[in-house]
Amino acid sequence: MGLYKDAENSRLADCFPAVADWPINKTSEADGIYNCFAYVAGDTNIQWAPFVIPVPGYYWPTPVTQEQENTIQPFLQGYKTLGFEGCEDGSIEEGYEKIVLYVDGNDVPRHAAIQRIGGMWQSKLGPDIDVSHSLESLASHERFEWKGYGYPKYFMKRKKVLSPILVPPSRS
Repeated sequence: MGLYKDAENSRLADCFPAVADWPINKTSEADGIYNCFAYVAGDTNIQWAPFVIPVPGYYWPTPVTQEQENTIQPFLQGYKTLGFEGCEDGSIEEGYEKIVLYVDGNDVPRHAAIQRIGGMWQSKLGPDIDVSHSLESLASHERFEWKGYGYPKYFMKRKKVLSPILVPPSRS
């Protein structure tokens, strides 16, 4: 395993070389039913993605215009429907839960994670496993030839409720 904490970190190192410095912890088995954007919304029954024309097997809570496709706007609008609002950073704030959107160099969202107790982040790696990680674990870094999900740039927060994640609105 060399530099890596365990076999899972070693396996993921090709896509996320930063795990050598910021290890991840596996929190579930692989499951292709949902993705990271659904996971931070609390929905593990369908994948979430903002398409102009609805795609079977995907959900998004707000309409998306042609101009918004492949931009940050539908993501910010979609998570606002769940009570999230923009915030400064990923620091722990008592009484709030936070999410972060990772974007590429063109400001296109590539990944989402949710902050858990103690400040660690949790997310879904595409159709692969759910993981607990630092913000840096999945980020792109110059010394790793820019592999990773991009940069953790857009932070949002909402007041905590009794359950750590709200059930998303119905998809009627």
